[in-house]
Amino acid sequence: MKKILLLMILSIALISCRRTSINGKLDGMWQLMQKEKVGEGSVDTKEDKIYYSVKLDLISIVKSGSDEYLGRFYHSGDSLFLSEFRLQGYNGYLASKEELEAYGLSDVSERFAVETLSSDKMILKSDYSRLYFRKY
Repeated sequence: MKKILLLMILSIALISCRRTSINGKLDGMWQLMQKEKVGEGSVDTKEDKIYYSVKLDLISIVKSGSDEYLGRFYHSGDSLFLSEFRLQGYNGYLASKEELEAYGLSDVSERFAVETLSSDKMILKSDYSRLYFRKY
């Protein structure tokens, strides 16, 4: 009886805490498939298993076997602004430019033009690179 009551309370709490999507097609998990750097050509990143997860006003980036970083983003029209990446579990530790380069980013704060954003594909372009994603 206690287990049933606990499950009911937990279910109600989870349902009441659910938030709806505020980012439209941007919300969800994206796998970085390819990155192009200006002057360096294109690199296939599918096997690196780099994922960007977007929910509410937070973005998480993680690479298989590496650290996870949480950052802030702002999406307005055809622009996506990323900043304030911190190592997951260490709120005071801001990520360095060198650490974020492994995830396809060129700097600790970056503005991307959103070239393509659909339910299964996203292409972001900055002054330094172009990133190709698939919805995961």
